[in-house]
Amino acid sequence: MNLHDHLSTLDHSKIGWRLKFDLKPLHDLLEIVLAYEPHRKPLYSADVIGVMEDLEAQQTIYTHVGDRQIGRFRIRDGSVSHSVHLWAPLNANTLPLYANYVDRPLIVILASMKLSYFRGRVTITNLPSSKIFINLPHEDVFMMRNRLVEEGHLHINDL
Repeated sequence: MNLHDHLSTLDHSKIGWRLKFDLKPLHDLLEIVLAYEPHRKPLYSADVIGVMEDLEAQQTIYTHVGDRQIGRFRIRDGSVSHSVHLWAPLNANTLPLYANYVDRPLIVILASMKLSYFRGRVTITNLPSSKIFINLPHEDVFMMRNRLVEEGHLHINDL
């Protein structure tokens, strides 16, 4: 059984309601990152939710540790937008981002992500423990979708 077949057999409707997240609002991320002590790594990862936009194809870039693959997109909540960098190796639950069969718009929960401040901007990066949930049947996803429709950021036709 390949990964696509395995993902399509999972009953996500039974998974979503059992998961618990400590979601940080996107507009609070800058304050959180600036509170980190200089030259120290943060002790905790963060969970964030938003609409995925501007998904770029995976690229291979040269870094100080050699060639690495990276995927990039932006996450927004209607008023704030931040850059997300996904470094390889990607977890299996990240692969549907690049498949054609996922629903649009994509409301993603990024769980256990690293927050950093680079070149004057907040960047959200994956860790080995990171998970990405796409259009998860979860109360937080439904609330965000409804809020975005009510505020005019999403239209009913987009759903």
